[in-house]
Amino acid sequence: MVRSDFTKDRQGGFTLLETLIAVAILAFGLLSVVTMVEVSYSAGALAKNTTKATELAGWMMDRILQDTSLATQPYTASITSIRSYDNDGTTAVKLITNSAVDPLNEPGRTALQQWRSLIQGTAIATYIGADQLRGDRLPGGLGEVIIVPYDASKGGNHSVMVQVTWSKGLIEHRVRLENVLATSE
Repeated sequence: MVRSDFTKDRQGGFTLLETLIAVAILAFGLLSVVTMVEVSYSAGALAKNTTKATELAGWMMDRILQDTSLATQPYTASITSIRSYDNDGTTAVKLITNSAVDPLNEPGRTALQQWRSLIQGTAIATYIGADQLRGDRLPGGLGEVIIVPYDASKGGNHSVMVQVTWSKGLIEHRVRLENVLATSE
């Protein structure tokens, strides 16, 4: 039996084109996996920073409630205690952690200084209720407190707003807590 030349030329295996297509599909798949890993890392970092910011805002709100509330009437604030957070001599209080002006009186000055060091991740000492907050720095972290005594929109009570912002690149994130303290006078 005689074999033709046609069958001799035909050998098993992949052609160059098939190999290039397979490599392209593999590269596309690997690129997708790398992208998913990056997205999940970013989402995890955002969740961690949001949790940290919420804890920091809650800590400061608790300090304000603790420092200004009357012992006999919880969630009722003394105007004298609220004024201890005043840093510019007006009745409205606006504190920012990157400001050079701290409140002149205790306990506002101590609370703001401790909060600033917690946000910046430089806290060394243990502050009341802040053990878990020490160490990690909130990237681009900034804290702000606004207290409006006798706020007409809150029925003449004191309104307290604590906000923590941070940035990752060009994107700014924020956590805001608000509370109302009854007036004692």
